[in-house]
Amino acid sequence: MHISIKKAVSSALAISMLITSFSTNFASTTFANDVYPTSGSIGENAEWFINSDGVLVISGTGDIAKPSDGWGWYKLKNDINEVVVEDGITAACNTVSSIFSSLFMPNVSKITLPPSLTKFNRCFDPGAGDNYPCLKDIYVYSRNVSDASSFYDSYMSNPWAGSGKIWHVFKDSETDKSLRNDLKLTDEDIEYIPDGEQMPSVTNRETVKLEPLNDTSGPAGLFSKWEWNNSSNTLTFSGKGTISIGNDYKNYSEETEHIVIEEGITQIKTSTVANLRDYNSGAFYGFKQLKDIQLPNTLTYIGDASFYETPLTSIKLPESLEEIGKITFSNANIEEITFSKNLKIIGENAFENAKIKSINLHEGMTIGGTAFSGCNSLKEIRIPKDVKFNMTTFNAAGMARPPATFSNCTGVEKVIIEDGCRITEAFGTILSENGIPGLIFDGCTLLNTVIIRGNVDYISTKAFGNCSALTDIYFYNTGLKTITAKNSYLGGGDNYSDSIDTSKDPKFHVVKGSKTEQTLKNAGYLTDDNTEYLTDFTALNDAIDKADAID
Repeated sequence: MHISIKKAVSSALAISMLITSFSTNFASTTFANDVYPTSGSIGENAEWFINSDGVLVISGTGDIAKPSDGWGWYKLKNDINEVVVEDGITAACNTVSSIFSSLFMPNVSKITLPPSLTKFNRCFDPGAGDNYPCLKDIYVYSRNVSDASSFYDSYMSNPWAGSGKIWHVFKDSETDKSLRNDLKLTDEDIEYIPDGEQMPSVTNRETVKLEPLNDTSGPAGLFSKWEWNNSSNTLTFSGKGTISIGNDYKNYSEETEHIVIEEGITQIKTSTVANLRDYNSGAFYGFKQLKDIQLPNTLTYIGDASFYETPLTSIKLPESLEEIGKITFSNANIEEITFSKNLKIIGENAFENAKIKSINLHEGMTIGGTAFSGCNSLKEIRIPKDVKFNMTTFNAAGMARPPATFSNCTGVEKVIIEDGCRITEAFGTILSENGIPGLIFDGCTLLNTVIIRGNVDYISTKAFGNCSALTDIYFYNTGLKTITAKNSYLGGGDNYSDSIDTSKDPKFHVVKGSKTEQTLKNAGYLTDDNTEYLTDFTALNDAIDKADAID
C-alpha cells in the first residue's frame, strides 16, 4: 500500500512538471510586454503605444531617444499604418538612428509631427525617398524646423524631390524654407496647411491587445491570429493585416499539410531578407509536409523566403497580389503558377531553382536579379514590352551586378523579346533603357532560337553568353546601336564577354541596310555566310511566322 501511494505521488509530480513545462511555452494569456511589446518608453520623458487602429502614438516632452534594446515596436512594425508624434516632443530623434526608418515602418502611409518640434535629426532614411513605398503624407505642424539638410546626402540626386511624398507645412515658415532649400522640394512636393489649423489629436488611446497564446492558437500579427486543427493537420490564419509574427505557429511546421489564409489578410511578411542565408524566418520555410495552401483575394504581398524549399507543386496566386518578395519560391517544387495583371514586382531570386514549367510575364513588371535563374523546366520565355530588370545584389562581395534573370535555365529553347528593357539599381535609379541586360540568358545551354522585336538599342555583355546551342537569332529591331564585340576578352582562361555565343555559328536574320546590320558587322558578328536578309515587310512577316512556329 505504501509503495502504491509513493508511485501515485511520483506520477502526479511528473505530470505536474510536464504541465508546467508545457505552459511555459504556451501560456493562455496575452504576450508578455518584453516579447511583443505594444507600448514602452522612448526617451527620458517620452512614451509610445500602438492603438487599436494600428496608429503608433508618441507623447511626452523633450527629445525622442532610442532605447538600448532598439525601437520597441520593431516586431510589430508591419501592421503600423500611421505615426503621430504629439505636442511636447522637441526632436524626432537624438541619435543618428532613424526613428522613421523604412525598415522599422515599411507600411506607414502617414506621419504627423507636432508644433513643438525643432529638429528632424535624421529621423528619416537620409537620401532614400524611394525607400518608402507606402508613405504618402508627412504633416509638420511646427514652423521652426530648420535642419532638413540632415536628410540629404550629396551623392544622391534629389532623393525626396518628386518622390511622390507630400509634405504638409505652413507657408513661408522656417520648415517650408528648409525643405525647399535643403531637400530641393518644389510645389509638386509641398501642400500648405491653412493658417490657424490645429494639429488633430489622437482620440483612440486604447493600446492594442494581441490575441491570446495557447497550445492551438495565437497571434499572427497585431490584428491577425493562427489556429491549429490537429485532426486535419490544418493551420488557419484569420483577421486582417499581416502575418508577421512567425515563431509560435511554426511548432506545427513538421505536421502541417494544409494552410488556409482567410479573407482580410493582406500581407505575408515574417522575414526581410538581406542575403541568401536569411531564409530561416520565411513564413512557411520548414513546412516539409505541406500539400496545399489557400490564399485570399485580399492578399497584396508575399514576403521574402515565404515558400523557400516548400514541397508544394502548385499554388494559385490571387488577382489582388501586387508583389512577390526575395527568394520567395526559391528551391521550391512549384511547377504551375500564373501571374495576374496586378502583379507589379517579382523580387530578387524569387523563383531561383524552382521547377516551374512556364511563366506569363506582362507589361510594366519589375523583375529582380536572378529571379528565374536555374529554372530548368522552362522551355520558352517571352519578355513583353516595358519590363524593368533590377541589378543583382546577392553576390559574394555584396555588390550589384547585371540582372542574370534567366541565367542557367538549361531547358530553355526559345526566347522572344518584344521590346528593349529598362535596367535599374535596387533603389530604383535607372541605369539604361531599351536594351537587353547583361547575363540575362547566360548559361542557357539548350537555347537555339532568339527573336528580338521592337526598340532595342543595345545588347549587354554576355546577354546570350554560354548559349552553345544557339542556331538562329532574328533581329526585327532596326536601330541597334551597341553590342559587345565578338571575341572581347575578359581575361582568365576562356573568359570572353561576347554578347552572343557564336560557337555553333548561328544564322543572323537582319533587315538589309538597317542600323542593326551595320552594328553587328562592326562588332564582328556578321559575315556573308551567316547573314540572311529580311528585305521587305512580306518577308519580315513570313520570317516572324516561321520563327514563332519553331517548337
